[in-house]
Amino acid sequence: SSSSSSGGPLLVASGEHTLAASVTGLTPFTHYSFELRVYTPVGYTASALTAAITAEAPPVGLAAPTLRNATAQALELAWQPPTLVNGLLQNYTLVFDGSPQVLSPTTLAYTAGALQPYTTHTAQLTVCNRVGCLTSGSVTVETLQAPASGVRPPVLFAVSPRQVDASWLAPNEPRGVVEQYVLERRVLAAPGAPVEPTVQVAAGPALFAASDSGLLPTVVYEYRVSVRNGAGVASSGWAIVRLPEAAPEHVDAPALQVLGARSLAATWAAPAQPNGVVRTYRLNITAPAAAARLVYEGLALQATAASLLPFTTYTLVVEACTNAGCTLSAAAQATTSAAAPQQITAPTITGLSPGALRLTWSAPGAPNGVLQSYRLYLLLPGQPTVVYPAGLNTSLDIAEPFFTPYTVYQFLLEVCNTASCSFSLAAAGRTLEAAPARQPEPTLTALSGGRVRVTWPQPPTPNGAITAFRIEYRLASDAAPTLRRRRRAEDEVVQVEVATKTAAHPWFGLGFSAGYTVASSTVPIFDAQVEQVAPDFIQQGGLVQLVRGQTYIFRMKNVPAFHPFYISESPDGAGAEEYLDGVVGSMATGNNDLVFTPPLSAPAVLYYQCGVHQRMGGILQLVDAPVAITTTEAATTTTITTTTTTTTATTTTDAATTTPDATTIDTTDVSSLFTTKATAAVATTTTSGGLVTAETSTAAAETSVTGATAVTTATTTSSGTVAASTAGATTSSSS
Repeated sequence: SSSSSSGGPLLVASGEHTLAASVTGLTPFTHYSFELRVYTPVGYTASALTAAITAEAPPVGLAAPTLRNATAQALELAWQPPTLVNGLLQNYTLVFDGSPQVLSPTTLAYTAGALQPYTTHTAQLTVCNRVGCLTSGSVTVETLQAPASGVRPPVLFAVSPRQVDASWLAPNEPRGVVEQYVLERRVLAAPGAPVEPTVQVAAGPALFAASDSGLLPTVVYEYRVSVRNGAGVASSGWAIVRLPEAAPEHVDAPALQVLGARSLAATWAAPAQPNGVVRTYRLNITAPAAAARLVYEGLALQATAASLLPFTTYTLVVEACTNAGCTLSAAAQATTSAAAPQQITAPTITGLSPGALRLTWSAPGAPNGVLQSYRLYLLLPGQPTVVYPAGLNTSLDIAEPFFTPYTVYQFLLEVCNTASCSFSLAAAGRTLEAAPARQPEPTLTALSGGRVRVTWPQPPTPNGAITAFRIEYRLASDAAPTLRRRRRAEDEVVQVEVATKTAAHPWFGLGFSAGYTVASSTVPIFDAQVEQVAPDFIQQGGLVQLVRGQTYIFRMKNVPAFHPFYISESPDGAGAEEYLDGVVGSMATGNNDLVFTPPLSAPAVLYYQCGVHQRMGGILQLVDAPVAITTTEAATTTTITTTTTTTTATTTTDAATTTPDATTIDTTDVSSLFTTKATAAVATTTTSGGLVTAETSTAAAETSVTGATAVTTATTTSSGTVAASTAGATTSSSS
């Protein structure tokens, strides 16, 4: 039997006749003890122990080294002895990255230093005893990460006054797995000033470029790149970039002060964000419907806009400029003060009648304020000026009792606004013509041959441009004629009332239920339905006959305001086709007057109507003044010829067919038989009772008359000839 130092006895061989034995399966380089036992049937006897040691063998069971500790620059490897040393160990050999390191047999660890962070290394262990060696498997180990090294600053490019583009490279030595790149920015602090806070611009694991916008022009910025790996963060140095100038920002509107009617003062502040050096300011002003104009350019913060228009709203804008551009402020508005009106056109004056004028005008070209009123000033030589307020109307009809026909009157137009008043130049206008007045009687001179010379002066009141003179005469033996005297305007009155229509009204059942009733003691009024003179010249909707050139007064009698009376060219009325020539006081109501002088150009038919309702009135029939002269004598025909180029008019009547008495005229009686009439516009009048009319257009004339008899009628023919009918005589006239 045998026993090792490590265990109890083991039976290795037995037998009755065995005197030797071989023992196998022993452990190399191990001490064993052997004893021999001899057995009999009753027991055994053991020999003394004999010691023995097995021979050495190469080691067995060597594991690869393990990583005990690691840093970025060092690795500590450790290992265990082989499972079976099988002899006396001589040494350990650690091959690290191909470089052997021979270690004592008692060394069980090794530290490799001076390594690079985040690098991979290999290690293999060999153990040797006196008879052989055993090599373990290879192991791969790695140093830890360390913050990156060689991080370079970014490359910067100022793309615009508000943007910077940055780019960068990976670090020279990442020293680990780069987890993120970070681009940071800060404002470069002035010397001695605290460091400005850092702002992260961009971050990413594979980011090598970024754009930074929203920056401020002219500001100096610093940028750096930071690299983060598993061991920490490493940052580059700072790179500097200065942004270029830009146009200013936050330019406030100017503050305005009205200095008067023609100037404004403007003040302004420097831009809150100039974005550079302000090189100039410009103040621009704009008037309504006008292009902007430059008022000021420079570095001052105030300016005055002059030579402006009164009462005009102006828009002012400040423009601030750097080398990079200009920026306009918000607009500010101010209105200059009011001033006296300007560009006032003289009124236009139109004659309405011999006693009335119509003045019309337009608003001033430059009102220079809010118009308050118009006033007209009548300039009368040697007399106080007469003022006519006109409110804000642009026309005014003026009728004055002191107006005389065909007279020039001068007016000034005054225009007033909130500030002051101004006058126009004087304007002149003439009243319409009227029949001449106060014609002196002619002077008669008896001539030989049964002739009489008639001379006369100009009428002291011509009331117009004299176009003709007429001589009316009769024989002394004739009965005194009955002349139709030309009435004055105040005699020709038509009274107007409103009443419910009756069947007598020509438009009964048509239009409005009420109508006008017209009445006159002097003006002919006809019943339009039966075409005969109305009884007492009173008629509902009666036809009123008017003579052109004669002035008529239509006098209202309690006419309601909703039935204004006017002259119309429309049979319907109701305000349509108003006729205004020769009309003063249109749309009359209450107890007011409408004065109408029909001009020679007036149509044959007009209407008097209500300005609101239809067919309340009637017809106005207009006729010329008649030229017939009537007598009771039997009629023959003679011709009177006139011309208009001399200053002497001679009318000769042949008395060959008359009685001798008719050719003898007593000069003492002749003056009572002749009258001279000067007319304007209408050159003939109606007479009666044996009168002959001769015409001339001279300012002073004389007429010779010989042997006249009573004339029956006279009518106008062509070429300035008047045909006359006489009883028993032939009359001719030449001028």
